[in-house]
Amino acid sequence: MDNTAFSIYDLFVFYEIASLSYLQGFDEFMEEIVEKSTRLFGTRRLAIVLLSESKEKKEYYFGFKNKINLEEMLAIKPENCFVYYFDGGKLGFIYFENDCKISLRSNKMYNIFSKRIEELIKAKFMEQAIKENEEKFKNIFLQSPLGIEIYDKNGRLLEVNRACLDIFGIVNPDELKGFRLFEDPNLPEVQKQKLLGGEAIRYESEFDFDIVKSKKLYNTTKSGKMHIDCSITPLKVNSDICGHIVIVQDITERKRNEEKIRYLTFHDNVTGLYNRHYFEEEIRRLDAERQVPLSIIIGDLNGLKLLNDAFGHFQGDELLKKIADILRKACRKEDIIARWGGDEFAILLPRTDKKTAEQICMRITNLCMEGEVRIPLSIALGCSTKENHLEDINEALNRAEDAMYRQKSMEGSEVRKRLLSALKRTLLENTDETEEHIDRIKNIALKMAEKLGLSEEQLNSVKLLAEFHDIGKVAVPEDLFRKGKSPTPDEIVLMQKHVETGYRIAISFPELSGISEEILHHHERWDGRGYPKGLKGEEISLLARIISIADSYDELIQGMSHEDNPDCTKVLKEIKRNSGIKFDPSLVDLLHTILVL
Repeated sequence: MDNTAFSIYDLFVFYEIASLSYLQGFDEFMEEIVEKSTRLFGTRRLAIVLLSESKEKKEYYFGFKNKINLEEMLAIKPENCFVYYFDGGKLGFIYFENDCKISLRSNKMYNIFSKRIEELIKAKFMEQAIKENEEKFKNIFLQSPLGIEIYDKNGRLLEVNRACLDIFGIVNPDELKGFRLFEDPNLPEVQKQKLLGGEAIRYESEFDFDIVKSKKLYNTTKSGKMHIDCSITPLKVNSDICGHIVIVQDITERKRNEEKIRYLTFHDNVTGLYNRHYFEEEIRRLDAERQVPLSIIIGDLNGLKLLNDAFGHFQGDELLKKIADILRKACRKEDIIARWGGDEFAILLPRTDKKTAEQICMRITNLCMEGEVRIPLSIALGCSTKENHLEDINEALNRAEDAMYRQKSMEGSEVRKRLLSALKRTLLENTDETEEHIDRIKNIALKMAEKLGLSEEQLNSVKLLAEFHDIGKVAVPEDLFRKGKSPTPDEIVLMQKHVETGYRIAISFPELSGISEEILHHHERWDGRGYPKGLKGEEISLLARIISIADSYDELIQGMSHEDNPDCTKVLKEIKRNSGIKFDPSLVDLLHTILVL
């Protein structure tokens, strides 16, 4: 796992750091720093010393009895403190102290927090410098990465910097002549009223370039919408407003990342549906009298584990996405659909009676019949309705879950039958297996089993094994069966994995679980050089040895099909040559007895 990955809590801390602002006075800013540092990082003592360009010094202490304590701490720099020098010390420094040693991760967080404070201090000093010295402001104005606009007392635009032109995609600054701040259609009305009242404002909003183009305010290379962080400060001389300064930055990327974080917090990343956490929050929110009747549907997707085992988790994810699409299609806009667990789904239907909930269940079932992803789509469903607002919502949830399990139990046999039928159909359609091949193996294997005097139960297992011994081939890429040339070493390894896949499929079906070991071992050899386990001699089960020799015999005899009269004696000689090597010697003799005598 990547140790540098950020947790959800880390992202929350980043958001808190980003929300730090320096809009009011110095003391208010310091109080906000103290509040955030104590809450987010457990700071017990803090000190800030700020130096402006005019060498004016401002100090703030939290938790210190006097300055001497701070000087002592700065001298020894204990492991439980963190010091950050703003702009290399030119603008002062900030000192944090915790109860215990500061970890590497906490050190990084303090560093990010300090950099944010540094950014805000610089922005504040920038505003002060504008008021104090026009020449100094010009340099800052031209070089600032933030967009800056200057307006006169009537709200007419006087000047903009390069960053502002870039933010708004303006190629020709002359087109902005006559632009008025209070007539900007992208300035929110609430903020406009505050501004007209003489207040300094800061807001985040969506900026619409299509409005700019439709009103022909200026030509811009941009289109659509962006998110901006904008602060507008009245410029005053002797308490009279003589203009406004606007500082703006494009925060579209930040907003997009915040939205991603919010999305991942409440959504399942495979299906795009809500996750269990969000669903449980919504149950609590909607568990109110005005939402009654409140119905709940619980569903359990059939065949997910089988698909994961047979075809891999990618195909399993495709099945989850398919059922999620069906649930969306079957439900209404106001319904809340969530992935409840691995293969379980839950649907919350506010103001919905039992009959309507059952109709939605029927729509889901019908839609499942219309599509397949390797295997038939099916989901066991149970629904329940809370009719009385005094009823515990968890009782309705439990009833829906119980109803789902009852349906799954009643339909389990039929569902497995459909799944098995679909797998066999895939085997015959996409691989080199044929019904005729299966029948021939079954015929030979049964004759051998009967000669050995096996029980009726064992004979039935032989029939199943002949039919499903190669079921794992459904997970092998189809093109390996269509190549027409020898497989590569990697392809051989891939093909050999079909016995393990077949084993996993078999144990998923009660009907096949009794032959799962035989499916796994039917490519083992008498001399121990087979796969997957390298079993030797009678370590290999008898039924697996029977199927192995019957399968090989049929493949060899079919390989002679180009001849006018395929001779079984040639094949038996080949089988005999591998007696004690690949095949059980006693079964080789038995096969010869059955086919020749």
